Amino acid sequence: MLHARNWGIPEFFTHCLRENTALMRLAKRHGLRIVIDGSEADGSLALPAPDPSSYAIELIEERVGRFDHLMKTQALTFRRLSAAWLA
Repeated sequence: MLHARNWGIPEFFTHCLRENTALMRLAKRHGLRIVIDGSEADGSLALPAPDPSSYAIELIEERVGRFDHLMKTQALTFRRLSAAWLA
């Protein structure tokens, strides 16, 4: 949602069948307002306009994600090299 907000997307929408309780529960957890009409359900959430703090948070989250991926990749490579060396 933060990425969409920073790109100027004003609103989130979801559309699913009424029986899809998992998606509706996920949508409600993230603040979407669910409207059930017959066998279908629609959800919507207005996103606030971006501000400097939302840009900073997205940048930090992206950098942390890249760092986490790098560490996991290095750990996997080390394990593979260790296994090959010991074999």
